[in-house]
Amino acid sequence: MKKIFILTVIFIAINLYSFLGSAQTYTLKIEASEQPAQKVILGTVSGDNFTPCDSILAKNEVLIFTFPENSQTGMYRVIFGQTPYARIMNEAPQQLDFIFNRENIELKTNFKTPLKSIEVVQSEENKLWFAFLMYDDEYRKQFSVLEKEMDYLWTQKDTLNALEKSNEFNRLQMARDLFIGQNAQQNNTLLAAELISVFREPVVDGYLNLTERKNFFQTEFFNTSDFSNERIVNTSVYTDKIFQYLLTFNQPGLTQTERETAYKKAVDTILDHTNKNEKVYAFICAYLIHGFDVLQMQNLVNYIQSKAE
Repeated sequence: MKKIFILTVIFIAINLYSFLGSAQTYTLKIEASEQPAQKVILGTVSGDNFTPCDSILAKNEVLIFTFPENSQTGMYRVIFGQTPYARIMNEAPQQLDFIFNRENIELKTNFKTPLKSIEVVQSEENKLWFAFLMYDDEYRKQFSVLEKEMDYLWTQKDTLNALEKSNEFNRLQMARDLFIGQNAQQNNTLLAAELISVFREPVVDGYLNLTERKNFFQTEFFNTSDFSNERIVNTSVYTDKIFQYLLTFNQPGLTQTERETAYKKAVDTILDHTNKNEKVYAFICAYLIHGFDVLQMQNLVNYIQSKAE
C-alpha cells in the first residue's frame, strides 16, 4: 500500500512538472542604449490606467522580461526611468508603449528618445504598429501645414492656388484612409491592424471653410470607427480617439458654463456611438467620468453617471 502511494505521488509530480514545463511563455527583449542603472517597470495599459506587473533593475543596456502564459494581450508600457533633467524638473519618466499578442518581442531604442529611436527587430504586431505611428506623425505635420496654406489662400481670394492646395489637402487625407484600409485588410489577423483601424477619420473637403470643416468632422467622426471591440479596451486607443474628439469642442475664450454645454453635446454623441458593447460602453463612461471629475465639471459627471446606470 505504501509503495502504491509513493508511486502515485511520483506520477503526480512528474505530470505536474511536465505541465509546468510545457506552459508557453514569451520574452520581451529591449536593447536600450544609454539606459542608466535604475528600476525599469513593465505594466499593462487600459485607457489612462497603468498597472505594473513586473520590474527589473537595469544593470546594462539589455532589458529582458518574461510574459507568463496567462498574460493578457493588448498594450503594455515600459517605464525606463527619469533622465537627470526630468528628476530635477519633476517631469515624467521615459516610457514606451507597445503591443503584446502572444509572440516574442525584440526592440532596440534609446533611453532618451524611446519612440523616435524605436527599431523593431522581432514582432509582427509592433512592426506594423510603429510603422503606423511614424506614418501618422508625418501625416499630422503635413496636414497642419497644408491646412494653414489652404486657408490663407482662400482668405487672399487666390482662387486658382487655393483650389490646387485644397485638392492636395483632400488627396493627403484620402491617401491616409487608403493606407489604413489596406493595412487592415492585409494584416487582418493582427491586433495592431484592429487598433490602427480605429484611427480612421472623416475625409474633410478642403473646399469647405474652417467652420464647415469642423462641423463636418464632428458630425462624421464616429462613422469611420468601430467601438464594439472588447480587445481594444486593453489599450489606450479608444480613449485617445475620444480625447481627440473632445479637443474639437474645447474652444478658447469659453466660460466654464459654455465649455460644459459644449462638452455635453460631445458626450451625447460619444455615448450614442459607443453603446454597442456593454464592456466597451462601461469603459468609455468610466474614462469620461474620471476626466470631467479632474476638470471639476460635476454636472457632466452626474449626467454621465445617470446615462451609465
